Amino acid sequence: MESKVKRLLRPIRLRLIGLPLILFLAALIFDIVYLLSQNRAFALVSFVAISAGIVGGLLDAIFGLLRWLALPSKTRAGKMAWVYGTVNLILMLLFTLSWLFRRTSIDLAPSTFVLTLSYAGILLGMLTLWLGGELAYGLDAGGQRRANLNASSSPPSGPRLMRS
Repeated sequence: MESKVKRLLRPIRLRLIGLPLILFLAALIFDIVYLLSQNRAFALVSFVAISAGIVGGLLDAIFGLLRWLALPSKTRAGKMAWVYGTVNLILMLLFTLSWLFRRTSIDLAPSTFVLTLSYAGILLGMLTLWLGGELAYGLDAGGQRRANLNASSSPPSGPRLMRS
């Protein structure tokens, strides 16, 4: 049953997983452009990107939770998935706080505090990229039949083709 769930959810999640982080990174870039140009349009675009990233992150979280529930909890992959999910939750909270604080500003302009939240969120995003890669490819927790959910290290030795 669990492998059927993983195989069903994998194609959907692969299409959703990068969207929030890309939108959050774009928002940070637009914030920097706003700070350099003082053009309010860039603050607005950043706000919209964060809004879309939050929606995309919540949608991705649903599928991620279902995939996590399909992993055996006592395995290294199950434990790492718990850390991955927790870090992603903190990342989402940081950008949600950033979004809320921006709403209080008249022109949606980011304050120093809001920018700090965004920078911290992007740093956590880099950590989740590594953890997700470790789960999907190092431990092969992506629904493959040869999954080694207790592998001690990654990446596996030798050349390897990406699978979808």
